[in-house]
Amino acid sequence: MFRFTIRDVLWLMVVVGLGVGWWVERARLVGVIAALKAKASQDALQIEYERDKRLVRMYETAKYVPLKQVEVDDIIDTVLHDSNLRRANEAVWIVPFISDRQYAISFLQKIVSSRLKWNEGAFMPIQAVVCLADMNAFEAIPVIEEFLHFLENERAENDEEQQVCIRAVKKHLNRLKSLREMEE
Repeated sequence: MFRFTIRDVLWLMVVVGLGVGWWVERARLVGVIAALKAKASQDALQIEYERDKRLVRMYETAKYVPLKQVEVDDIIDTVLHDSNLRRANEAVWIVPFISDRQYAISFLQKIVSSRLKWNEGAFMPIQAVVCLADMNAFEAIPVIEEFLHFLENERAENDEEQQVCIRAVKKHLNRLKSLREMEE
């Protein structure tokens, strides 16, 4: 039979006390971490909502008031770097309202020629073609023709979707060409 001294019992109490204290603190930290994750998630959703709202506000006000340089930079950054493809696509529609027309046209041409985010499932180049056509950007015709050639020769998973894209690009390209012929 084992005999325990008072010293052994005291050591056992210290070890058990440390173990219980560590377990209680860990349980508290798990709760704190869960609360912080929930708060971070809520904050992230709020930020996403605010960014969406700001883009809509910029689009609506840009029709009447020139965009500030900070807003232009934000739009460009959103198009190029936003991981939310829907928001990046929506930002493309604001680009024609940039007061520096040549800058807006060259940026839209860059979107078309680089096929920006095309492989990620975004239709930004198509939207850029529409914007260029709406801006009567005749200098963009070669870039649009090159993009159309790319579309016609690309293998697509969804052939019907690809045909819709080709028809849209052709429609806007033909409109641009006919407008250029009318002006000449």
